[in-house]
Amino acid sequence: MQNSKPYPTKKVIFTYGLIAPFIGSLIYILMSFMANIGNLPNLSSLGLAILQLIIIIGTLLSIIPAFITGFWIAKNKTYIRYKKDYAYLFAKGLISCCVFLILLAILFSINDVMSGLPFEYLPERIYVNFLKEYQAMLIFAIIGGISAIICGKLFLPKLPKNFDK
Repeated sequence: MQNSKPYPTKKVIFTYGLIAPFIGSLIYILMSFMANIGNLPNLSSLGLAILQLIIIIGTLLSIIPAFITGFWIAKNKTYIRYKKDYAYLFAKGLISCCVFLILLAILFSINDVMSGLPFEYLPERIYVNFLKEYQAMLIFAIIGGISAIICGKLFLPKLPKNFDK
């Protein structure tokens, strides 16, 4: 048995690049609400504006790692066949986000040096921008992995269980 349909490469790349950041922003908002379950703010116009701002900023910041994840998944022609395939999706989303966040921390450190900070402070700035913020970076990377799973569940092609390669 062979798969007669071509792999939807463009659909996978653009779906991950455009939908996954929005899903990640929604996951972040849900996590924020769960963390403050006893102190839920009144969703006045200010509260709704803050929610919209979180969605916009979260989407803009996560477009690059989402496109990287989509490209990686499309390049490998990933299909959903077994439950372990979701673990691969999670790992690819997590790794893409980690690499992006590490590069972002390094760029912030280089920007500090270019702005006039003496070069000998560069290791300290990398420590401040990366190592002190690793927990937040890990949370955002996990959200990226979860977004990759959700997009995979919704948009990746599925193979029948009896498909022989």
